[in-house]
Order: sequence, then structure tokens, then C-alpha cells
Amino acid sequence: MKQKGKQKKLRRSKLKVVDMSACSFCSENISKGTGVLFAKKDGTLFYFCSSKCKKNQELGREGRRQKWTKASQLFKEREKKKAAKAG
Repeated sequence: MKQKGKQKKLRRSKLKVVDMSACSFCSENISKGTGVLFAKKDGTLFYFCSSKCKKNQELGREGRRQKWTKASQLFKEREKKKAAKAG
């Protein structure tokens, strides 16, 4: 009977797994079942959290250059660290 209890616990833990990916433009987390997956002809996959991110990508903009994105904030932090090490 102890073995059956262990098996039930394993099954429950598998249900709690949530598959999350990051937006290709702004680096925000996208929970499973939301967002848009865009596949190019060459097989490149892009994940977008919103139509705003998808449209900006289509216009050729870079996420790290847009102030409202999380990618921009991460990029600026890295640049500050590099400047601090060099200076």
C-alpha cells in the first residue's frame, strides 16, 4: 500500500509543471496557452506575448532598443556592468 501512495504523489507533481517560454521581442514570460508562435520559412521560431510585440518585430525593430521592454532593461544593466569594470 505504501507504493500506491508514492505513485499518486508522482502523478500530482507532474500536473503542476507549467511550460513557459520567453517572448522573442520583449523577453517577458509567456504562460502555456497564450501568445503567438510565428514560424518563418527557414524554420526559425518566434514567440510573441502580444500583437504589439509581433508588429514591432515585423517593422524590423529590436526589443533591446525599446524602452518599454524587459529586454531593454536587461541590456542597460549589462552595459552598466561593463562600464563599471572598464572604468
